Order: sequence, then structure tokens, then C-alpha cells
Amino acid sequence: MALIKCKECGREISSKSAACPGCGAPVKAKTNFAAGCLALVGIVVLIGIFSSVSQKHPSTSPGGSPRPSATPTEYKVGDTIAVGYTGYKVVDVRWSDRLTDNPFLKTRANANYLVIKLGVANGDKQARMIPPFHLVDENGAEYDASSQSVYLSDAFPLLENLNPGVGKAGSIAFDVPRGHTYKLKLSGGYWSRDYAFVELNPGP
Repeated sequence: MALIKCKECGREISSKSAACPGCGAPVKAKTNFAAGCLALVGIVVLIGIFSSVSQKHPSTSPGGSPRPSATPTEYKVGDTIAVGYTGYKVVDVRWSDRLTDNPFLKTRANANYLVIKLGVANGDKQARMIPPFHLVDENGAEYDASSQSVYLSDAFPLLENLNPGVGKAGSIAFDVPRGHTYKLKLSGGYWSRDYAFVELNPGP
């Protein structure tokens, strides 16, 4: 226990006292400067660690993802495509009224099913989830894949991971109206801002 002088009456009192027992003046506690410095140093160290991790693994961090191209590349069916850390190849496009021949499964489309068969490959150095697929029409309207795609015999499973250098072939279906020009929008991956388009010409 240290003794200090009261600033009001000059009497020696304990540094732990809340007030001077002689005159009753409050004792101002000294700011723990060392503790404040240690906290600041800890914050700086944590920021440095997170920055280091982001620089070593830029593809796993949104901040380290590449900037999107000003003009996304457009491809055709049959082209081999590399977008971000993901590779694609669309091999077939067709219209269909239903997704399975099983009469007990109600897979009728609200509009029409546009079924796309393609291959996907992971070109990264770690396991990656297959990105979602979208269609874009000539007016810029964007369509999600149909939940009925699961009834396709070779449907892409939802939320499936691909290991490095591993590829998978399968089909997806979109419930969309005819009479539009559609492009398949392909993403470079969940943390990638790169994307490309594939022109689709399914015929009548």
C-alpha cells in the first residue's frame, strides 16, 4: 500500500482510500497507463494477424477477391470457360415440359423448363462449393434455378463441395417463359467477383 498526500489538506493517506479521512476530499485514482497501452498493443497485433491471413489466402476473403471485369466475357455452348477459380463447359441446352418420367412426381413447370447440361471443375488449391447458377434474359431480368431440378436424373446436388482438381457433370433446370433470349450467368465462386455469360440457343 502506498501513501500519497491529499491535494486539499496535505495529509498523508492511503492511495487506496476513496476519500481523505481528514478533510473528506475525494482521492482521484490514477489512470492505469500501462494497462491501456497493453490493450492498444493487443488490438494492433490482432489487426496484423487478420491482415496477414487475408494476404496469404486472398481467395478465401471477400477483401482479397479480384475486381470484376468491366465487360464480362461471353461464350457459346461447347466452349471451355475459366471464371475465377471455377471451370465450366456447357454441353447441351433443351426445353422440356417435365423433369422426370415418374408419373407420381409432379414436376410440371409453371412456364417451361429450360434444362442445361454442363460440367464444373474446381481449379483452386482448396475445396470449393459449386456456385449457384442464374439465367439472364435480353431485358436484364435474372432467374434462379428451379427447386424442381432435384428430380433430374443427373441433377447437381445443392451445396456440394468439389476438392481441388475435381470436376462434376450434371444438369440444372430453370422455370422460365419461352420467347426470350437467355444467357447462363456463371460465377467464379462465392468469394469471386468474376463472372461470364454463355449464349443459349435451345431452339423451338
